[in-house]
Amino acid sequence: MMRKQKNLALFIAIFSFLAKPFFSQEKAMPLREIDRIIDDPNERNFQQALVELNKYLDENPAEFDAVQRRYRKIMSSRKLYSELANELVELIKNSSEEDTEIVDERIKRITQQILALEFNPNDRRLDIVKDTNYLVSIRQYSAIQNKTARLVQTGNFSEAVKKAAEGFGILHENFIAEFGKEKASAEIDSEIKEIKKNLELFDGILARLENARSSCVKALDSENTVALQSAAQNVRNVFSEYASLRNSVAESGFAMERSSVAVKKLAEKNTKSKKTGEDENSAGHGKEYPGLACGTVFGWSEISGADHGILGAMDGAFNVNVEMMKSSFTEVLNRLAVRFAERSSVQNFRQSKILPEKSELLKIGEIGKKAREINSLYSLLTNRTGNGNQAPFPNFDISVEYLEKLALYSENFVDEAIKIAEIKASADEIKQPENPGDSARSGDSYIQSLLEVAAEINSVKNRMSANSPEKSDWSEKYRTLLEKQNSFAAENVLPQKQTDGIQIEDKILVWEKIGETCGEYIFALNDYCFEIIGGLYGRGAEFYSLAGIQYENDAFESQEKILQNLAGTVEDGMKRRFSRAAVREISALEKFIADGKKTLYSGLEKISAPYEKNCEKSIVSIKSSISSLDSIYDEIKKSLAEANSLIKNSDKNILEGDKKYETAQKLFRQRKFDEARAAANDSFEFYDTSLRFDYDKILAENSRKKIEKLLGEISDEQKIVIDREVNDLIAQAGKQFNNDNYAEAQVLLNRAEERWNVVFLDYENTEIQNMMKIVENALNANNGREVLPSDSLYRDVSQMLRSAKQSFEKGKSFAKSGKSVEASAQFVEALQTLEILRSLVPRNMAANKLRLEIQQFQDPAQFEINFANRVSQAKETAAQAAKDSSGGEKLLQAYSELSDLAEINPNYPGLKNTILEIEYSLGKKKVEASAQFVEALQTLEILRSLVPRNMAANKLRLEIQQFQDPAQFEINFANRVSQAKETAAQAAKDSSGGEKLLQAYSELSDLAEINPNYPGLKNTILEIEYSLGKKKRPLAPGVKKQAEQLAMEAQKLFQSGNYQEAFKKINKAISTDNENQSFKTLRTKISARLKTNVYTRDSNYADRYQEIVEFISSNRYEMAQEIISEMWKNPANRTDNLTKLKNRVERALGK
Repeated sequence: MMRKQKNLALFIAIFSFLAKPFFSQEKAMPLREIDRIIDDPNERNFQQALVELNKYLDENPAEFDAVQRRYRKIMSSRKLYSELANELVELIKNSSEEDTEIVDERIKRITQQILALEFNPNDRRLDIVKDTNYLVSIRQYSAIQNKTARLVQTGNFSEAVKKAAEGFGILHENFIAEFGKEKASAEIDSEIKEIKKNLELFDGILARLENARSSCVKALDSENTVALQSAAQNVRNVFSEYASLRNSVAESGFAMERSSVAVKKLAEKNTKSKKTGEDENSAGHGKEYPGLACGTVFGWSEISGADHGILGAMDGAFNVNVEMMKSSFTEVLNRLAVRFAERSSVQNFRQSKILPEKSELLKIGEIGKKAREINSLYSLLTNRTGNGNQAPFPNFDISVEYLEKLALYSENFVDEAIKIAEIKASADEIKQPENPGDSARSGDSYIQSLLEVAAEINSVKNRMSANSPEKSDWSEKYRTLLEKQNSFAAENVLPQKQTDGIQIEDKILVWEKIGETCGEYIFALNDYCFEIIGGLYGRGAEFYSLAGIQYENDAFESQEKILQNLAGTVEDGMKRRFSRAAVREISALEKFIADGKKTLYSGLEKISAPYEKNCEKSIVSIKSSISSLDSIYDEIKKSLAEANSLIKNSDKNILEGDKKYETAQKLFRQRKFDEARAAANDSFEFYDTSLRFDYDKILAENSRKKIEKLLGEISDEQKIVIDREVNDLIAQAGKQFNNDNYAEAQVLLNRAEERWNVVFLDYENTEIQNMMKIVENALNANNGREVLPSDSLYRDVSQMLRSAKQSFEKGKSFAKSGKSVEASAQFVEALQTLEILRSLVPRNMAANKLRLEIQQFQDPAQFEINFANRVSQAKETAAQAAKDSSGGEKLLQAYSELSDLAEINPNYPGLKNTILEIEYSLGKKKVEASAQFVEALQTLEILRSLVPRNMAANKLRLEIQQFQDPAQFEINFANRVSQAKETAAQAAKDSSGGEKLLQAYSELSDLAEINPNYPGLKNTILEIEYSLGKKKRPLAPGVKKQAEQLAMEAQKLFQSGNYQEAFKKINKAISTDNENQSFKTLRTKISARLKTNVYTRDSNYADRYQEIVEFISSNRYEMAQEIISEMWKNPANRTDNLTKLKNRVERALGK
């Protein structure tokens, strides 16, 4: 229906039908008159009938049904009229040049039918329908337009242009006939000539245009952007030239349209000037020509669709070539996009950070720009309305620009990813400081560098995110249009635009894969950035974690040092605490802990969210370090209290040391040297104790220096006094020696040495040493005879002997009372005591006798058996020895055994006779000696077994032997003297022959008691006494002179100030001649000038003293003795307490 109405409208337009009111507002016709103009073929006028019916209904509303019936009748006739009119229009519109005769015949038939349906002399439309020649001309014009369209649609643009130009000939003669003299006519003809002239150039420029398009597509397909640049520029140039030609044609068309206005006005003027009833179409419809001429240029407006007219053909060629290029561009761009997506592996980027190639992206950018330039070619063409130029197709530009920007974003992505990789590489080069703790505390650039790199990467990430396609206006615009297009496509109502030569839809282009790939890369880059930044924060956290561990370790070390300072160290045997140093270190450690915690808390703040997961272990470590630092802080508070307590004790001892030092000075001024020295050492001990609580090197040095200075002053003043005391003690010792009181002499010499060492420890007094050797030799000569009161063991031996006797007596008392068990215990205790005594003095007579008495009392019967066995065994030994010429020693052993047994039971049967026989064998008695001699000799033998070298016993034995057999005695006497001399001579040659020399001396001394005038005996004894040191050999004149020479040299050295060498010389002189008092006087002078070392108590005196006490408590006397020996080397250590311990240890060790 719509199509029919449109055709009717076209029909009316073709024939310039204009509805005009034929009746005024007069009274309505009666129905019979209205029926006449409806039904009478000669009077039929449907339009007038409709007007009259309207008027009639207004006047006669009650006649509605009658009016309605007539309306239907008219509309039925009008429907047939419209159908015939539509058929006529369609026949003319679709006319072609191949069936002109048939079409013309059909036109005549249809026009007759139309005239039969409605005839109105005043209706101009019917006049047109009556003019079949005009309709044939219109039909020819339509055929030209249709032929042009078909040529355009087949791409034959050259022929299409030529065919379209034929339209200029339709009704041209009519136009000239009617308006040939008018200016407008000349103007129209002039423009037609210009158009035809331009069209002569069309074929040539069309060929160039197609060549330019082909070259461009070829360059595009090769993806050679350099060639494409040149080809695109050529396209621009050629298409611009083509557009210029096309626009010139259009301008001519616009000029003709302007001229047609003037023709229209002339036509209207001519129409008004004609008389009523004259034929208005007698001029041949010339006034219609301008419209047809313009339709020849722009396309006939009465035909729907495109591709008509000269411009339809020219624009069709333009459009087709442009769209062909756009299609190629679209294909290549999509190909590049797909290739980029396929070559780009996001997985590779995630795993190995392999970035996509930019080549496709760069090409997309360059080719996309050219694609939009191709689309912009449309703007070269002017609009057919004459208002400006045409616009490029926007959706193509939006689509390509989207792809370009997506590619550019991807390029930027690659660049940013490279930049991020470079930043990461630079971050990897950032070396962690070797000392994280110091670095973190001092604000080192390491952590700042990491955070700056993290911020830089985050900035890149944020920049990429902010500029991402998802957030961009261009992407939003593209997606919105694409969604809208997809919704239209789903409804099959996709908007279209009618264009010449080709149907251009201008759809939003869909680029395969690249958008998805780009999105994946964006996410991958975000993940990568997050990973890197997380890693940097992780490094930062690790840095602070290591710093925390270092703070812990340093704090632990400092705390350990504090504890060590408080616990003290042992140096040179002295325990030293460093309390004030500990206080300073505690203060420093408190600050260190506070600074360390502040640094770590700052670090925790810097490495907080959103990267905590990358730092979890390090954060735990940092918090653990903070907790450890807190614990250490609490502990050092306790250490501070301990340090302050130690400092208090230190200060107290310093005060006491100062007091003692002042006392020492006072005593020194009073010349109480020993007391001053003791006070000085006490002062030093207080200072030393102070140093144990808090060691202060300056205090240690200053206290030692001032005490050593005072002790030096004391020593200097005491030298003369000590020297005098020592000389007196040596003289006293000499007197005691001369009186054979060797033990007393030894005590005096020990005292002299001790006093000498008070000030002269570093200088040996050779006089004392020489005299000590003489006294020791004399003591050794008397060894074995008995234990004297002066003997060091006398007290212990006497006490043990008394104890053994007491136990024996108690045992006898218990035995008599019938208490055998208690008696046995006492006997055992007595024998154990005697065993210990035998280890000290093996030959002690009293001990041996007591042992036999106890054994006899314990078990008389067994004792008798043992006694008999021992006597029998001794007799057998004696008998065997008597037969053997070398059995003298065994005979003596047997004699000694029998003599000991005789002390217990002298009346044992045969014992006395056996002893007497042995004495005979030994030459101790003669056979015919009286019983009294035998008894005397037996007694003396027993005595010899106890004290072999007892002089009185030996003398008596010799007297008895002399009395018994004087002649034999003389022989034996000479032999014994000779043998003793030989023994003495051999012993003198042997450095270890001291014991033999003593035996020879004892033998000769005994013989001298019997015959002091025996030739050479006195001289021999005197030589031995010289050798043993019992007597001093008189100085030879040469030796005496040598001693005097040494003294003279000492005097010269003394006068020259060389006191040490002078002392050595005078000592040597005194050693040579100790009777010369002038030598001793000189030594006293020299000694006063000697530079002596000042000795203070060892710094570890107290600790070592305590060790000795502990060793004694655990009976480890040897260990105690070692420490005492070391300490005794320093005279200042020889305090009364140490002396007591020394004596106790020596007693325990039997020394």
